[in-house]
Amino acid sequence: MRVTPITFAANIFSLDGAPLKLPADSMKHLYPIYNRPCNAILLRFGRQTHKSTTVAFKSVLPCLKYENYHTLYVAPTGNQVSVFSTDKLDSAIRRSPYIRDHYTDTQTKDQITYKELSNGSKIYLRSAYHSADSIRGISCDQTCVDEIQDIVSDHIPVIEQSMGHSIAKWKHLAERFPTLPQHLFNCKIYAGTPKTIENTMERYWANSTQNEWIIKCQNAGCGKYNYIDVENIGPTCLICRKCGKPIYYDHGQWIAMNQGGFIEGYRLPQIVLNWINDVDNPQSWITNVINTQKIYSAEKYANEVLALSYAAAKHPLSVPELIACCEDRPMLTEENLYMSPIIKAASIITVGIDWGKGDLNCGTSYSTICISAWFSGKFKVLLIKKYKGKMSDALLQIDDMLRLIDRFKAKLVIADTGDGRTSNAIMVKKLGPLKFAELYEHGTMKHKIKWNKDSGYYIINRTQVMTDIFMEIKRTEINFFNYDEFKEHQSDFTGIYSEYSEQTRMTKFDHSVPDDAMHALLFSRIACSILRGTYNQYLNGGANEA
Repeated sequence: MRVTPITFAANIFSLDGAPLKLPADSMKHLYPIYNRPCNAILLRFGRQTHKSTTVAFKSVLPCLKYENYHTLYVAPTGNQVSVFSTDKLDSAIRRSPYIRDHYTDTQTKDQITYKELSNGSKIYLRSAYHSADSIRGISCDQTCVDEIQDIVSDHIPVIEQSMGHSIAKWKHLAERFPTLPQHLFNCKIYAGTPKTIENTMERYWANSTQNEWIIKCQNAGCGKYNYIDVENIGPTCLICRKCGKPIYYDHGQWIAMNQGGFIEGYRLPQIVLNWINDVDNPQSWITNVINTQKIYSAEKYANEVLALSYAAAKHPLSVPELIACCEDRPMLTEENLYMSPIIKAASIITVGIDWGKGDLNCGTSYSTICISAWFSGKFKVLLIKKYKGKMSDALLQIDDMLRLIDRFKAKLVIADTGDGRTSNAIMVKKLGPLKFAELYEHGTMKHKIKWNKDSGYYIINRTQVMTDIFMEIKRTEINFFNYDEFKEHQSDFTGIYSEYSEQTRMTKFDHSVPDDAMHALLFSRIACSILRGTYNQYLNGGANEA
């Protein structure tokens, strides 16, 4: 007899010290989340709706069922990882007598960030707010990205690279175990609570099946199918948006709003659950829905109760602010280079390089070079170039960049680490370590910038340094070339937005479109500040400190 995953979970796990119960009258919304075979799932849940518990059980299940299965759990902060590990995973593993007796022994490790089972399966737990470096080197079959709304979107591909060999692993194992399900390898679980309409979660939701818990009104003469939002909030219970009469969880079902989505997505508002919308306990509705609505802001209520996004993202830069920074001069090229008075008189010329994946790969980011000069007390951008099409080839773009660096006689070049490590190795070999440096973006570092002796690169506080650049643009202390040529790169600046996270208590900058030009500018500006000594107070003696 075939045992479904949810039946397996209910018979093997414990919750709050008692056997896990998933009765259909209150938990049927979880059945397809456990049982449907898919290799990517998104849980877009309101707060206190069993989101983290579901992620914990779904991440542990394949580790129990299959030998040497590896799972990676990622949350924004170390504290969130610790809470999940202690409250959710330990509850799933330690407090289940069956798992404790059959899957753990004196040899299996049980740590906050690493757990082993006696069948060889492993669970890694890591944090990744502004950096995904702690994930590098881990090899796994499943990634669980929790609180995805607070993770910078660029870090998710880095996280998922840890599954690079998982499909090959499945193919090898399938020769011995023909019924081994492929969807559990290179398997992705995303979970979180919505924030703004431009958040990381929204991009993944747009590519999902967008399953909504639709409740059909059972009152005579109505029959309305209700998409649940604020219009369904009545004074004492959930109501039909057409007839205004009570509706309940029992009459709901998942309905996919986007059949073409390749991620199985589920939105679950708090107010549909029958321990909140309880006909026998109206006080629960008053406490959790009505009183909460009086206390919460409209944004917080939409996010945490209704599991809906809210249009409140703050864009640091506007189009008029960028236009105000554009001067009446052409972008410099190799052809008009030596006719420029800036080139003839500039005291410092620097280069910033932001490495991208290229449109031959995924079309989401492009390697971009920005060449700038310090001239008459202002930072002036001379050239911005994106490498598209055939120039996405790493060797072609490196040759072109090296030629430009030589022609402009740049004194310092700075590029980002990460995807560009191989390209950076070529660059430092060609230019030398005094002319080329790598830079790593950090989210929580105290100082704006420091030199890491061991790694040999600069580390910046991403939020602080980006804020400085935005303020310089707002004060027109940075000048671009004419707007007709600059507007090609405009969205790289205006597409950036900021959000404050109550969980991390930090502001995060992310982007809804590629932001490569802005980061190339950022690195060029940092190079200029290093040469001018602006950062000496942070670098303890300057850029050349060993």
